[in-house]
Amino acid sequence: MHRFFIEDALAPCLMGEDAVHATRTLRLRVGDSIVAMDGREGEYDASIERIDKGSVFLTLSERRACPEPHTKITLFQGLPKGSKLDVVVQKCVEVGVTTVAPFMSGRCVAQTEKSVRLNRIAYEAAKQSHRGAIPTVEGALSWQELCARIEKFPLAVVLWEDEHGRTLKQVLKQNAPCKELALIVGPEGGFSAEEIGRLAEAGALSASLGPRVLRTETAGAVAGALVLYEWEMA
Repeated sequence: MHRFFIEDALAPCLMGEDAVHATRTLRLRVGDSIVAMDGREGEYDASIERIDKGSVFLTLSERRACPEPHTKITLFQGLPKGSKLDVVVQKCVEVGVTTVAPFMSGRCVAQTEKSVRLNRIAYEAAKQSHRGAIPTVEGALSWQELCARIEKFPLAVVLWEDEHGRTLKQVLKQNAPCKELALIVGPEGGFSAEEIGRLAEAGALSASLGPRVLRTETAGAVAGALVLYEWEMA
């Protein structure tokens, strides 16, 4: 069944791009059924009551739970080239990441990431993957802002291919599940040893994902999935 987020369960309706998608692309009509999600870990069976002037008005059934992961993962992603950040956002949202925060580091290729478009990608991925809330894509952080943010997390892990003494699995087994976790992934060129040292000073643990070196657009989604599997399905 088609799924949509609504802003207000007391006056439920679809507007803007969602209304266009429902009526013109999906060709939904009065009486058709959808699932409406309130973005606060709740959802409803809904039927279309009325279509008027670009708005689709709904009637909702009783609210039921649509839970989010207990651990809120923030992925700090080194800005990659081209459209790779689109892939990062889409796949990490599908996996269960709560926030994606791009950042600049020494090996990043400078570019302007379009947060409005990226948040729309997050929104569509949240609908598709039955998320109970809409993850956020932040504006790009400077290196100094990244380090300051890392210091505030109870646990932060930087994924580094040159870490040979500790794996992500070991970090997760040695630490109790926490409410907030930071995962840090470098750009295509990775991190320098000096950058890893600075992140360690900010409290981040370096960890490997294993013997294979993953692309920057793959690493965050894989790590996020491993975290939620280890901590929430044990």
